[in-house]
Amino acid sequence: MTTGAPAPPPASGDGRAPAPNAPVKAPAAPDAGEGAGAPAWRSRGYLPHYDPGRTLQTITFRLADALPAQVVAHLAETCPTDTNLRRMRIESYLDAGHGSCVLRRDDCAAIVAGCLQARDDVDYQLQAWVVMPNHVHVLVEPLIDLARIVQAWKSVSSRRIIRLLGPARPRVVWQREYWDRFIRNEPHRQQALAYIHANPVSAGLVMRGEQWRWSSAAAPADAPAAPDAGEGAGAPAC
Repeated sequence: MTTGAPAPPPASGDGRAPAPNAPVKAPAAPDAGEGAGAPAWRSRGYLPHYDPGRTLQTITFRLADALPAQVVAHLAETCPTDTNLRRMRIESYLDAGHGSCVLRRDDCAAIVAGCLQARDDVDYQLQAWVVMPNHVHVLVEPLIDLARIVQAWKSVSSRRIIRLLGPARPRVVWQREYWDRFIRNEPHRQQALAYIHANPVSAGLVMRGEQWRWSSAAAPADAPAAPDAGEGAGAPAC
């Protein structure tokens, strides 16, 4: 069991991606006694998160009703130790479009896309993102604490979606936790980027990734406009 934080992946010249083919040992999951008190590991009693600083990571967060409790329980029973298999099954379930899918609405998707882009190159550096009908994928290099970044994306977008939907709003917008996975090397980064941009295609929403407006793969003419600089991780409560 690794108890110390591993060295972050070597950076390329611009500091935004690991050096090509440079392997980085994956950090071991913490024991029950580790987590919030261990270097680089963070936890609020749910999923442990690896947060060593400027390490490129993929982030997935989903709507509160996108993955029912019975599905979570079933996955825990059928693949209790195989986290990769569990993640694949979760992704397949999410792509099937379960739950309210409020992010299928352009106005709701625009809110989330705006929050993702608002503090780019300030609090983090985005390399890829996509807003799906019931979940969000991001490839990001954090410049501040990752938990603060994700919390800001979720809290600001949640308030705005609730305000927009009015009486039809969900009681809770986002599921409490998020999934993160650190990028080991350049091939892994390319794989993650391709997966994010292809997600609308694999879900049967479009024929080509660039046709999905709410994605960094979208053609410039179709890409959502960036919001004002006051939004995002540094935004005041609204």
